[in-house]
Amino acid sequence: MNTIARKPLVLVIGASVAGIFETGFAASSIVLVLGLAGLFIGARDQPEETGFTAISGALAVGIVTGVGYITVDAGLFWPGLPPALREMTPAPLAPRLAYFIVAACQDEVIWRLFGLSLLLVLIARFRAEIRPSASTIAAAIVLSAALYVLFHLPFVTSRAPLTPFLALRELALHFTMPIVWGVVYCRRGLAASMTGHAAAHLPIQLGMTLLSS
Repeated sequence: MNTIARKPLVLVIGASVAGIFETGFAASSIVLVLGLAGLFIGARDQPEETGFTAISGALAVGIVTGVGYITVDAGLFWPGLPPALREMTPAPLAPRLAYFIVAACQDEVIWRLFGLSLLLVLIARFRAEIRPSASTIAAAIVLSAALYVLFHLPFVTSRAPLTPFLALRELALHFTMPIVWGVVYCRRGLAASMTGHAAAHLPIQLGMTLLSS
């Protein structure tokens, strides 16, 4: 295994081990298996930047994205949410934040390291490209985001019937954010996308606490 691949390997193992205490052993095992698969699928020249500039930039992108998420949700969607979704009593902020930070890192392993890498390979082969072009990368990022929305829908439909309003909310919030993380991942690597996604939950979870109070 080359030097570049060791950094995401450490991140995959770290997300899996940390997840045992937050998301459970079964979920963390899936993260580990898909993460290892993603390391084999991913391109050898996939960037993996862990320097101050990359991580601090990802941190800033994450916080800005999180502020945008909670602002849009509070201003456009929260008042119209069904009671089953709006009146959910969240866990205390600190343990909830810890859970979502770990879950965000695991999401990056599943949806970026594995899912996005797999889509890049499949689309590039379909288009007979030796290396994924810019349009192939864009298509893979968008398709990955669309699949995430479909994956997230059962969480909504288990609590309220799906309506055009709720579908629009899912697109506005859970389609756009994976696009951001996909761009960060393709440009900076797994550590940066983990950092950005985890940082986004700082304003999101604080905002959810204020909205639910």
